[in-house]
Amino acid sequence: MEKKLERTYFQVEIMEVDPNTAPGTIVICPPFDHIPDAQLHPKKKVWETVSVDLKVDEQGRASWKGHPLVVGDKKTFMTAPSLRNVPVK
Repeated sequence: MEKKLERTYFQVEIMEVDPNTAPGTIVICPPFDHIPDAQLHPKKKVWETVSVDLKVDEQGRASWKGHPLVVGDKKTFMTAPSLRNVPVK
């Protein structure tokens, strides 16, 4: 019996922010409070826990748990040029 190979296509895009945004500008996720840890503990696997709910929504905005990520004081969004409804990795 011949085995059929399943093809999976991946598309990668770099998330975009306002071109006037300075490197290192904070990204927040309202309505969640911004209370950074003093030090991240590698054993807690923070990225693995958080990344499950990190997605690009139907409007192309990066979001966490359904809330758009907001960049800096300008309240602009982090966006994907063409990807929609996909996980962020």
